[in-house]
Amino acid sequence: MSVCTEQAARLLTQPVTPGAPATEEVLGLLEDRTPLTSGLRLLGERVVAVTRRPVRRNGQDLGIVLTLRDHTNLDDMARELESTRALTDALRAQAHEHTNRLHALSGLLHLGHTGRAQAYLRELTATTSVSAPPGRIGDPYLDGLLAAKTAVASEAGVTLRLGEDTWMPGRLTRPLDVFTVLGNLVDNAIRAAASGEHRPAWVEVSLLAEERDLHVYVVDSGDGVALADPFVPGASTKEEAGRGLGLALARRTARNHGGDVRMGPVAPGQGAVFVAALPGVLSPAAALAWEGAE
Repeated sequence: MSVCTEQAARLLTQPVTPGAPATEEVLGLLEDRTPLTSGLRLLGERVVAVTRRPVRRNGQDLGIVLTLRDHTNLDDMARELESTRALTDALRAQAHEHTNRLHALSGLLHLGHTGRAQAYLRELTATTSVSAPPGRIGDPYLDGLLAAKTAVASEAGVTLRLGEDTWMPGRLTRPLDVFTVLGNLVDNAIRAAASGEHRPAWVEVSLLAEERDLHVYVVDSGDGVALADPFVPGASTKEEAGRGLGLALARRTARNHGGDVRMGPVAPGQGAVFVAALPGVLSPAAALAWEGAE
């Protein structure tokens, strides 16, 4: 390495010395010598935008210039935006559904079908909102996220369902971090199910509380994971900018809590299984409910 600015050195997790051999971290950024514009990478706890430009003069290879920009704050803002968007999308979907129901009820009453209108009202009272998977969680953040993801899945021709073994008393204390993990796992599963050969396509989410710890299981009907290690930052089967960070971000967030995200064993009829452990993200009420259930 010939030159390294102080700003770039602060973004790298391994110390660099100009004139010394490049560190493994830098070599990882240089392993591909093709030009790169604002490719996102995870360096330790930071999300960094990397620009890579080969330098040539008179046909001679003079090396590569790497430009590093810290996008961690932008990433945090994006996660907060995702949380807000999930809730607003859920509210919008519910408002749209309620409008349709009112129109149907109004039509029945206008035509004088009072008995049918009463039966329709009883049916609505006995069922949950169709904008969320059957079996609501009870936490407003999770209900909002799952309702929004259900709408996204439906548009992709995928059914999102809640596992029958789901049990999550209490509320989230770290909703933003849970959104990062669960949201990325569900998004990946929806894409896998939609592009897979199995029909009907589906994604199943199970949430299990253990005292104040949350265990997440996301299973899809896709064709399985083609990558050797899907958690490597930038690993993706899609040649699109910004792809391949979702699972890496989910694992990093879980590990910040002392947990992890990993692949689980696959049963017949399943494409992929991802399991996440998020310690300490539930309210004390969940711990009390766990003690009472023992």
